[in-house]
Amino acid sequence: GGNLQLYEAMVPVPAPAGQVARSGPCESSCATHQRYEEMLVRFHRELAQTLRQLGASLGITAAARHLRGCPLPPGRALEEAADLLARIVDEPRPRRQQLLPLLPALFAEGVFEPAGGLGQAVEVFIRDAFRDSGGTDPPDLADIVLREVLPMLGLDPGALAMPPCLSELVDCCMDDGG
Repeated sequence: GGNLQLYEAMVPVPAPAGQVARSGPCESSCATHQRYEEMLVRFHRELAQTLRQLGASLGITAAARHLRGCPLPPGRALEEAADLLARIVDEPRPRRQQLLPLLPALFAEGVFEPAGGLGQAVEVFIRDAFRDSGGTDPPDLADIVLREVLPMLGLDPGALAMPPCLSELVDCCMDDGG
């Protein structure tokens, strides 16, 4: 008896003919999920367009201000910042150097939050990128992170939570000037 009542409570019952069905928690949740997805799709579309224009016809500040008009769903900023960093490190070195300043600019403009979350976003990226002990993509990712990303973003490797493979590189290789 009790399980059947619980099941019946979860299954939507169509409204009798001529009556409008009331919106329950599921419909509200579905609408919220749809809005969340729409915000993400719009942000990703605008980000892709902005990245293509960056350097050619668009500067860093203008790009960050433009993306401020495409708000992210709540709670997605750090993950999206880490995803953007993953995209950037896959680029050739000259393009990486052109794109990296966009990351702190997006935090400064409030596109990504919290305002001081740049280090957190880099930690999320590092954790995800170095999770698999089978290697990284690109293969020289550790070098890119330690010699390009962190210095360009003004982040101290000692202040970040890093996996042992990166911490060891910082300890042995970065102290000798490279």
